[in-house]
Amino acid sequence: MLYCRWSSSPPLCSPITCGYPHVEDANAVIQKSSYNIEMSQGAQIGDQAKVVCAKNYQMLTNTSSTSVEAVDHVQVVCSSEGVWRTTYPYKCLNPTVIAKVT
Repeated sequence: MLYCRWSSSPPLCSPITCGYPHVEDANAVIQKSSYNIEMSQGAQIGDQAKVVCAKNYQMLTNTSSTSVEAVDHVQVVCSSEGVWRTTYPYKCLNPTVIAKVT
């Protein structure tokens, strides 16, 4: 299915895309993606990518307002607004820092 943004007169439909998946944290990387980097039009709505922490870092997410959880990855999804979204915010921290925080 094609989702688009309409331009002004004369109206043109431009496909909504997200581009290459990005990460919010300098210590995170894209491990796996359904998005093909070679696709010149960009990631389509619903495409997913797996974000993991770089070697020697641990991912923490805020699964609720009072809970922090260590996880091995988060999924990001290309949204209908044309941006990559994740269910929970995440941070990649050095395990020694995590031990001091928790």
